[in-house]
Amino acid sequence: EMYEYARTYYMEHGNLEVPYKFTIESDQGPIRLGRWIAIQRQLCSPESDRGKKLSQIGMRWNTRKKSKLSWEEMYAHAKEYYEEHGNLEVPQKYTIESAQGLIHLGVWIATQRQKCSPESDHGKKLSQIGMIWNIKKNKEEIQSLCTEYGIDYQKNQSVLKRISTQEFCSKVNYLLNQSEMIVNQDGRIHEIFSMSSSEMFEKYGIHLEELILYEINKKI
Repeated sequence: EMYEYARTYYMEHGNLEVPYKFTIESDQGPIRLGRWIAIQRQLCSPESDRGKKLSQIGMRWNTRKKSKLSWEEMYAHAKEYYEEHGNLEVPQKYTIESAQGLIHLGVWIATQRQKCSPESDHGKKLSQIGMIWNIKKNKEEIQSLCTEYGIDYQKNQSVLKRISTQEFCSKVNYLLNQSEMIVNQDGRIHEIFSMSSSEMFEKYGIHLEELILYEINKKI
């Protein structure tokens, strides 16, 4: 069945360069064709019966070399990761297969954390999508802010350990400006703290980037 989806893709596009995140909506749910193709490339032998069938529809068996993209292009991939996962905790071995080659997003994020200044233009852009520059320092600052705002850190740590201080502050100030409660009656923090930028925009009409940029400009 997956092969038929791959064959249909080939008939439509003339190749089998399926983006890793490419999915097909079906009655059974989303079909993750891009992921399936990547797995076949790793585990299936080109000489096997299945390998030969895939070769007939343009399967590329060799892994593409590392892609060299501009900073802005890498940032776009980082932003896409953030929108999907709600954070920039990208595993160092995390890669993306693209038409340009293999994109080592995890290595790029780690490099930015080491070499990029949070006060630089690039640093500010990364901060706007939840970049945590110093994990230990960030945790200590979040815990201090929780004490200030009466938040039980332990009860909410699954969310709080994944967001930056700037994201925390921007969301707190947004809630205060909207006269919303930061903590619900059960001691859980407001749902906005676990929302990505696109989820916030869909429900509240504002992107996280706008909130964080406002916080950054207030400090200048």
